[in-house]
Amino acid sequence: MKLLLVLGLAACGDNLHGVDAGATCTATFAGGFVDTTSSGAACAQVGKASGSDDVLLGFAIDSRVLGAQATISIDLGVAPATGSYSSETLATWHAVEARSINDGACVYSAGSVVTPIGSFQLALAAVDGDSAHGSLSIVQYVHAVDGANCGPSDTETVDVAF
Repeated sequence: MKLLLVLGLAACGDNLHGVDAGATCTATFAGGFVDTTSSGAACAQVGKASGSDDVLLGFAIDSRVLGAQATISIDLGVAPATGSYSSETLATWHAVEARSINDGACVYSAGSVVTPIGSFQLALAAVDGDSAHGSLSIVQYVHAVDGANCGPSDTETVDVAF
């Protein structure tokens, strides 16, 4: 039940649009598990936040190890510009992924309303309409549910080149 609640909250409020046709982006996971994926699905999606004019940068990254998607959403504000952003300069963001292991689960999470918060570094090279390009690095904390063995680290890093 806890896992469903976390995943349900992660999906709220995102009105994201598709990525550039033919684009391929790479996401690398390291820490509690290791995985790399290169596809159009790993690219940034740009949209408007529900109920505001804020621009959202979002990702829905497939992971073979998780057997699920890592979802990331970062609120860039009303008029985002190219440059560097971080979890210390932007107020609203979240990143979550989860996987089932036997009778338990591993939840990897970070965000402005999660404890511990985690962190991110974003280098935004371009944002125009429905597309964005740059790099993102997120540090998430690992939460073991029902004693699951979630790997050798208490954190999971997700690096995305988009």
